[in-house]
Amino acid sequence: MPTGKHLAQPHTRAKVSQCTDSLISVHTIIGSLRSFFNSRISSALTADSTLRQMNLQAKKFSDTLIWVIEHLEHPHELCQELRALGARHGGYGVKIDQYAPVGSALIWMFQRALGDRFTPEMEEAWLEFYAFASFEMERGSREAAA
Repeated sequence: MPTGKHLAQPHTRAKVSQCTDSLISVHTIIGSLRSFFNSRISSALTADSTLRQMNLQAKKFSDTLIWVIEHLEHPHELCQELRALGARHGGYGVKIDQYAPVGSALIWMFQRALGDRFTPEMEEAWLEFYAFASFEMERGSREAAA
């Protein structure tokens, strides 16, 4: 299995720029973004979450995305934080197999919020980024459980 260092290297400036540009594009419609994300993720995960909890989670998720994108060029710090985040999520009872629906909801949200402005290059950059982030979070979750 590849290491976090190996996974962090494919994040070229162009890919970081694609992720940043798409976040900037949706920043002005962040309320709609959260609604898109909430509607998609609530159907993919548990039905017993309250709307208030979903809104709080969507805010935390969007804040975390912004922080992570700002730190893509600092892989050591980023990997440490993503592993800690994975460990915390594991402590909350989040299962590793729940990461995939969140990634799908993220891409779906960008597609709906940006339409044609969400380019194939942006999608590729986000898919690569989310694979990296979820790998590091899974690693943190597994290490904490060991």
